[in-house]
Amino acid sequence: MVRVDGLSDLAISFDGMQGQVKVLVQNPNGFNIKAHEVDVDVFVEEDRIGTVTLPGNQILKARAESMLVLDIKSDPGSLKKIFQNQLLKVMGGSPIEIRTLGTVRGKAFGFSIAIPIESSEEINL
Repeated sequence: MVRVDGLSDLAISFDGMQGQVKVLVQNPNGFNIKAHEVDVDVFVEEDRIGTVTLPGNQILKARAESMLVLDIKSDPGSLKKIFQNQLLKVMGGSPIEIRTLGTVRGKAFGFSIAIPIESSEEINL
């Protein structure tokens, strides 16, 4: 993974949060990889708040950087949990860490390939 390019189409309501996240991934191999599954969790500090899914198969170009577009959705009740656990930190002006951790799985020539995804970003609310 090279970097996370941010969230788009973000919708936040009392029911939770959903949107898309773009992740720039480097494929150092001399062949394309067809990404078909994602197992990535999203955390705020130490609290797991949601999951990331792959909306459809995507191709990681050989020896190039490719942008993976992933769907992100919060767990029910996770936003309330964040507000309860992070309220003092936010009121004090301290940044909050958002992390993603997991794996993108793909195939090339019939072989399974796992690409680790791990990122951390601090944001101020």
